[in-house]
This record gives sequence, structure tokens and C-alpha cells, in this order.
Amino acid sequence: MDSSLFLGRLLGPTIILIGVGVLTNLKFISRVGQDLFKNYALVYISGIFIFAAGLAIILSHNLWVSDWRMIITIFGWITLAKGAWFILLPRTLVKAAELYTKKNKLISFIWTIMLFVGLFLSFKGYIA
Repeated sequence: MDSSLFLGRLLGPTIILIGVGVLTNLKFISRVGQDLFKNYALVYISGIFIFAAGLAIILSHNLWVSDWRMIITIFGWITLAKGAWFILLPRTLVKAAELYTKKNKLISFIWTIMLFVGLFLSFKGYIA
């Protein structure tokens, strides 16, 4: 199986699950975000795992093509950058988390888009 199909099948359902969980539990997710950034060890460990996940995607799928597969590549680079941010600039996350967790409309907007991305990747990975 080629890496695009594999990653579409992996990332699509994962994004869908997270998106539905976030959108149906906004207050809980807001609290999780507030709690997460108070725990420095958890931020750092999360950063390591997020960075490693982004690097794994990039190493296996760094395709800059003009079709659906570029979504996976962009997702990998964003994930890598987010992990590096958590590791290198953890103090800046507190301000970002405050903005993100206090704006339920922002959370809803971002995760509605991500839900469609997950559905699209699932479609491409499993059906197309």
C-alpha cells in the first residue's frame, strides 16, 4: 500500500474522532487546554511526541504535488512545527492556549474544518 493511502487511512479517522470529540465536548476540551499548559512536563513530553509524529509523516510522505496527497505533507510539516514550538517555546503556549480555550467559536471553526479534512482523507484513503 502506498504511503498516501496508508496515511489517509490513519489520519482521516483519527482527525474525525478528535473533531467529533472536540465539537461535542467544547467546555471539557477548553478545560483540558487550560490544564495542559499548566503542566510543564506534559507540554514538553507532548512536544516530543508531536514532533516525532510530524517527522515520521515528513520522512515517509514529503510529496509536494498538486493533488490531495499534499494535504498529508502540509499536515506533517504543521505537526512538526507544532512539536518544535512545544519543545522550544513552551512559555508562549500559555498565551496561545488562553486565546484558543476562551474562544469556543474559534475552536468550533477550526475543528469543523479539520472534520472535513478528516472526512476527505478517509474518503481518499478508503474509497477513492
